[in-house]
Amino acid sequence: MTRTILPSCLRKTEARRGTPAGFKSDSLAFLTIALILACSAPSQAEVAELQRLRQENEALRARVQELETRVQHLKGVVEELQTQNRRAEGRARDLEIRNRQVTTEAEAHFVTCAEDADADVTTCRTPLMPLAVTHGRKRHHWFRLAFSHPGAVPASAVKKVSIDFETRASGGIYRSVSQLQLNVDGETIVCPISGYRARRRSAGGSRRKHRRDDESFTATVVVKDLAAIAQGRRVEGRLGAVRFKFEADQIHSCKVVLNKIKRPRQ
Repeated sequence: MTRTILPSCLRKTEARRGTPAGFKSDSLAFLTIALILACSAPSQAEVAELQRLRQENEALRARVQELETRVQHLKGVVEELQTQNRRAEGRARDLEIRNRQVTTEAEAHFVTCAEDADADVTTCRTPLMPLAVTHGRKRHHWFRLAFSHPGAVPASAVKKVSIDFETRASGGIYRSVSQLQLNVDGETIVCPISGYRARRRSAGGSRRKHRRDDESFTATVVVKDLAAIAQGRRVEGRLGAVRFKFEADQIHSCKVVLNKIKRPRQ
């Protein structure tokens, strides 16, 4: 006779109730399997936990899908921005090239040259520029840069450049000034003054007249010092009791004059 081995939970039941008389072995085996399944079935708590984990898994799947969609969208945005950036860089390069062309053309016309055929001398000069006086009489001061050389094209290097000053109604205050002092980033440059001229004008009523002479004079600077001025960040000057400064565009004009000296045919 086949002996059926029962699990512990069934052995307790059998011990309490006993085995019914005439119980067939196959029925007993079926009952055993049913009881085993009943004992191994998950509890309500386990079912609830499994359901919760399934829901979390579905939520995570949905979140992953959402993030993948956002990543694809951001990739498209990045590609579009990169395309726009390349276009902007291309436009910036075109504008830079155009700006250099315009600057070159403007600089070419900034320094004008005139040849005196009788004297066989060519004189190049910039337009008059207002002088920014910081101490003293602040009105009616101008200056320009100029240089001359024999012939239409210099046969040798130009060594000196003139700084021509003009004033209006300055009253002769520069009559005794003999030098121009420039301070370029802390370094002092001294330029001799020559060619002083005065044009008399008067102001006031018949009882009292005041001299308001217009004055003009020239300071001479060597090309090496002009190059230092052109590279300077801060350029200040002194003419007697009057102090002034060069603006940034006026400092740049020194560089333009230097370029003209180096390339006179431009």
